[in-house]
Amino acid sequence: MDYVDVTIFFKREKCVIAIENKPGPASPQHFDQIRRYVTELRDKYKDHTVGGVLLTTSPDGSVEVPDIAHVSWQSVHEAIGSFQENGEFHAGGVEAFVSQYLTLVDRWFGPTGSEGFGTLLNAHRPILTKLRETLGEEGDDGTIPS
Repeated sequence: MDYVDVTIFFKREKCVIAIENKPGPASPQHFDQIRRYVTELRDKYKDHTVGGVLLTTSPDGSVEVPDIAHVSWQSVHEAIGSFQENGEFHAGGVEAFVSQYLTLVDRWFGPTGSEGFGTLLNAHRPILTKLRETLGEEGDDGTIPS
């Protein structure tokens, strides 16, 4: 079983991306963790290119690690926000979802800190655990259940 927070599997490109989400600042242990996950996935998917991403509240690249992409929630917010400003989300439902998503990311990972995300995660842990178990049993085309 993989313990990566998000594993994206691109079948045609034979590429696997492991994303480890930390709702706080980056630490050396976080980089060790995602590096370990990347190594395990490389062993499991020998014919695939495997990359690792650490998603934190720290600024991008605040801790430089050559083999791991370090991305901040602020950068995610800015990138999606720029797509929204450019009108990239045409469907009304998508636009509404993206707007709400950006509001939540700003609230959870904005300048005031990440306390909201941790509280939300703890409150919904049983639901998330059940969802993970269901995905593990049923699988999902395009992702690797973990």
